[in-house]
Amino acid sequence: MEISPDLVTCNTLISACARETRWPDAINLLTSMEGRRVLPDLISFKTAITSCRKEGRWEEALELLSLMWQQRVAIDLITMNSAMTCTASAQQWKEVMVLFDSMRICKLSPDRLSYSTAMSACESWQRVLESLQNMLKLGVVDVTSWSSLLQTCREQREVGVSIIEALGMSQQDVVLTSATMDFWARIHQWAKALQLFTAMPHARIRPNVSDFTMAMLACSQSRLWQRALQLFRRMKDDLEGNLNIIAYNTAMGASLDLHPSRTCI
Repeated sequence: MEISPDLVTCNTLISACARETRWPDAINLLTSMEGRRVLPDLISFKTAITSCRKEGRWEEALELLSLMWQQRVAIDLITMNSAMTCTASAQQWKEVMVLFDSMRICKLSPDRLSYSTAMSACESWQRVLESLQNMLKLGVVDVTSWSSLLQTCREQREVGVSIIEALGMSQQDVVLTSATMDFWARIHQWAKALQLFTAMPHARIRPNVSDFTMAMLACSQSRLWQRALQLFRRMKDDLEGNLNIIAYNTAMGASLDLHPSRTCI
């Protein structure tokens, strides 16, 4: 009596081949599964693609990814990143950006590795910007993904600053906007942080305690003492007294700079 392998058995064998860097065997096992009436799942493809990545077999990785689409197997972020880094290692920059663009089709939120790989692949930051704008329109970029983008942009500042500046208020979300203000503050671009805060009402975004405090710090760093005090008073009114110690200290410093002999907060 012949015993046919099931999905678990096939995946175990593919994983064993991957560990031994036997990527051709891993691919052969995967592609022969359908003939054994066993449909490959995400684990099957992910393991085989990871094996290809480790051996620099970018063409085979892309073929497997294409097979996933054909068989309607949902692609996850790890699998997509494996294919992207594999093609990037082979300096196949066009293919990297094709994969990055396809993330919105797969409804995947890019992470730090996705962004850094895409930025490294582009000769022009406008190419990454175009993809990001499309992702934002489709709501693919969530809070975690946006934070990863900001972190990557801080590390690759020459390109990153241009991208974040061009995106402006396109995120239309209080959490994402607050994170962007923090991005500008961390690289001491106080005027841009303040500009973002000023634009929040026009985007129908209600500033929170952190936003007000960041804007006050930006004013203080720019020696706009009067405006810092105005923001403090507005903060007390809008947030009904929900203030923090940093806001008080910033307002106190602005008041002393304006009126050395007395405070006016």
